[in-house]
Amino acid sequence: MTEEEVLHIHEMVYQYLMLLHQEDKSFKFRLNTHENSLPYGYWLPTAVSSKLDSILSFWSAINTKKEIYLFSLYFGFTGVSPTVVFFLSGQKLEQYTDYLKKISQIPQFLVATNIKNLWRKSLDNKNILSACRQAIKEIKPLIDNFLSKNPPPFETIIPDAFFKIDVALVESYRAKLAGRYDYKSIYSEYLDACKAEIAIQKMLQKATPKLPFTFTRLYVKDFQGIQEMVIDTIAPDVQWIFLTGENGYGKTSILRAIATGFIGDEAIMSDLLIKSTIYINGISQNETFIYEPQPKTKSPISIPIVAYGAARFQLSSSNRETLENSKKSVTYSLFKEDGQLMNIEQELMNANAYNPPRFKYLVKILTKIIPNLAKIEVISIHGDPQVQYFEQNEAGKCYPPVPLEALAAGYRSILTMIGDMMIRLSKYPNNPLEDLQGIVLIDEMDAHLHPKYQFELPKLLSETFPKVQFIVTTHSPIPLLGLPQKVKSVVLKVNRTIKEGITVNRLDDDIEIQRLSANALLTSDIFGFDNIFARDATPDTIESFDDYKKIEAKNKIELELELRNGLKGLNIKI
Repeated sequence: MTEEEVLHIHEMVYQYLMLLHQEDKSFKFRLNTHENSLPYGYWLPTAVSSKLDSILSFWSAINTKKEIYLFSLYFGFTGVSPTVVFFLSGQKLEQYTDYLKKISQIPQFLVATNIKNLWRKSLDNKNILSACRQAIKEIKPLIDNFLSKNPPPFETIIPDAFFKIDVALVESYRAKLAGRYDYKSIYSEYLDACKAEIAIQKMLQKATPKLPFTFTRLYVKDFQGIQEMVIDTIAPDVQWIFLTGENGYGKTSILRAIATGFIGDEAIMSDLLIKSTIYINGISQNETFIYEPQPKTKSPISIPIVAYGAARFQLSSSNRETLENSKKSVTYSLFKEDGQLMNIEQELMNANAYNPPRFKYLVKILTKIIPNLAKIEVISIHGDPQVQYFEQNEAGKCYPPVPLEALAAGYRSILTMIGDMMIRLSKYPNNPLEDLQGIVLIDEMDAHLHPKYQFELPKLLSETFPKVQFIVTTHSPIPLLGLPQKVKSVVLKVNRTIKEGITVNRLDDDIEIQRLSANALLTSDIFGFDNIFARDATPDTIESFDDYKKIEAKNKIELELELRNGLKGLNIKI
């Protein structure tokens, strides 16, 4: 077969595949991305040995820890007739011995070869396009069925973003070969999309993440007001991700999409996934992954994660979780307002009675995070054990003890949430209470909190839980200012329009938060105030100082001058 004939086949097969994709958007495939062969018209991936040997992949997966595994269905145009190939490669195939045995049990439409990780079937139809149809219509569904019944120990989904990048690159060269002048703009779009993917891949391959579990990337389509959105290139050592934006703009929807991406199908989420597409990237114990949750499918990713909605006061009667009590699930309160938190008071009483070291550690953490909380004790009242809280004044003197419901709403909200977080995360394997790891999502982090505590809380949480990544929404600039400079963070501004739906812009790269005051931060693009003056104030009445103590000192001096001038007018000597 001549090169001209092969190029003609590439064009015909590409048009056929794109037609199938237009009919079914879930139908995706990998295309050629090598610029040594693309300029000539090789749209399909070419073999290493020869550009005339073309291979098309419908599945691909990466499970990296300095190794790359490819698990794909290829059909090539080599030899006498087209061939379907089922191939698993990697440096440590012995890790997947059990799965290789399952593959060997596939019905005989695939024939084993003398290579233990390779199966293939030659197609009778020698016409390339007809063979392509046969492979897609007859053999691909059989492989799909096998994969659905025997999920592999790694991801095999082609991310939608990868597919779009492949198509954009091919389209740019098709336009160029056709003599169209718009190929540069098409290629520019490809480059913009590709830069993020290349940066992610390099980052994930080279970086040694500080955090054992992190969120790095999200693609969402048709989910709770999100038409199509990407959160990109979050470095694996970022401990805080702040989402800002006006009420009703979609911050909660983004948190729910992240939770859904990690957890997958739960009872309260199953209806949301039917028409939605979500891809999530992250790191789990130094392993990079990408996952697409599916309806009625349990996530294979085991990541310690908890999520909290804006309403986080209601404690469960006990800490015994049952399948019937979905209100205690790790994400329920993010979706419903009647969610129940794990009962920290029950945990404190149990630990006090049966595990004093655990009780001591729980008290240590809670008293560190809650301002002016001096100690927590379990006291017998009328014969029943009850948890009592001792607050202290600035001199360190304790007030009489009070029950949980007598604490300020803001403190109670944080205490119950942190208690729930410690209980849930410590239930994951190899995640001891003294060294908690995981990801925590919090909606409206600043709710019920005084500005002084908004400033202190990010620092307290970062120091207390250095191996936990926090993804939070906030309406206040103060938590952003309270984060220590050594702690890495990202700020995402959430926008919403009728045309585009919910979108995000990353702003921390453009705005140096550490150099701004709260007033300057409020008038930045992050919060979007036109000004922060009192309503109807005029420029000549506004104080020039941001520090109120300086304003007080200035007023005192002006008052003294006014008094002196008044006394002089009365001819009274000073």
